[in-house]
Amino acid sequence: MLENPNAFARRIGITGLAALLALLASSAFAGPPIDERVSRPGGPLLSESSAGSLKRAVRAWHRDNYEMAIRHTDIALSHDPIGQDLELALAISCALRGEVGEIEVGLAHCDRLVELTGGREGRYLNSRANTRMRSGEVESAIEDYRAALALAREDASAGAVRPDEIERNLAGAMRMIASQSDTALASSLVR
Repeated sequence: MLENPNAFARRIGITGLAALLALLASSAFAGPPIDERVSRPGGPLLSESSAGSLKRAVRAWHRDNYEMAIRHTDIALSHDPIGQDLELALAISCALRGEVGEIEVGLAHCDRLVELTGGREGRYLNSRANTRMRSGEVESAIEDYRAALALAREDASAGAVRPDEIERNLAGAMRMIASQSDTALASSLVR
């Protein structure tokens, strides 16, 4: 609850517009209200926000703790984030769910992310392609890799996936298709 502006101003020794600005700043950065609580598996009720959860998710991801990153991402998504928070939460989930075997949820988040960004982000197409490869959807993965590669060649920004990385992924998918074709051909000759 916000403190009385006059009492707040006297407490910190300022008046007028400066007091109002200080009050607004202090309440804006105080964190989420107490009623925004979520239950964490194996832990107490904690005050959370989507932004705070996403910061913890990114830290866990950088430490290769995918399960913890996914848990924090789920907490962030439970707050119905919008804008960049939603994009980041879906991006983390899309990239990591396939790594831990949660293919179906990962693909749903990848699809939602690609739709959200209008298919204009090569890094998200690349992540969806990686998840599709894990699910056995090799042809769909190849389509995503090709689209991601075209976008990566256009965009050399720091956040973009490097074209050579996508080319390696695409080559691996093409080898898998060739291997499946060779296996199918060999088994048809044996019959």
